[in-house]
Amino acid sequence: MSKTPFVWLGAGRAGKRGVGHRGVLLDKLARAGLPVPEGAILLDDLFRIYLSEGIIELADDRVVVPDPIWFSEVLYRDVRFPRLRDLLDIRPLSGNEQEAKWAMQDATPAVDSENPSQLALALGRAWTIPGDLGERRRDVLVTKSVAAALYGRAISRADEVIDEVEVKGSPTAVLPLPRLRALQRPSGELPLHLGRLQMLLRGLRRSLGQGDWTVVWADDGAICWLQQVY
Repeated sequence: MSKTPFVWLGAGRAGKRGVGHRGVLLDKLARAGLPVPEGAILLDDLFRIYLSEGIIELADDRVVVPDPIWFSEVLYRDVRFPRLRDLLDIRPLSGNEQEAKWAMQDATPAVDSENPSQLALALGRAWTIPGDLGERRRDVLVTKSVAAALYGRAISRADEVIDEVEVKGSPTAVLPLPRLRALQRPSGELPLHLGRLQMLLRGLRRSLGQGDWTVVWADDGAICWLQQVY
């Protein structure tokens, strides 16, 4: 293969390899030092290689893996994807914003990176695009799984001074979250996870500008991680 069919998050190469907007944003934010889980983007090139070699098959527009062990050996031995030796979150980066919204943390169980069957099933699912026979790009995000105590979404709009926060399982559907000014510390009156989220959102706006952003976040009790942005 002429080029490695994956790019490491934070390397700044996602845009150069044709990855879509969401993948480019994560790559940029990881490079800027925001807390993005360690991982990589498996490029559409890898999907094409696996398909041409018969390692995966398209059946009724679904991706199936006849031999998970072969699938795993090619990924780690031939493609030389680093063994993260952790539980992994695997999510598609193809599709529009509506198709991206399934990417909450509970959408896909964490995958054992050393279990060929789990790995093949998760990547096959991420590569599956209903109604598509192979024309669209199929880039996939693979990151270390966050052992989150709390997770959800946050919406930051350019013309607002309050962000909207959804916490999975919270009885309140949407929480208002005041924005931090430059150098301002989170208020001690807020729960710690919301203070960490405030800092994450401030860093995102500093890196990307005052646009309309939706963030998928997860807090492990010490760090509020940025998992996706669109």
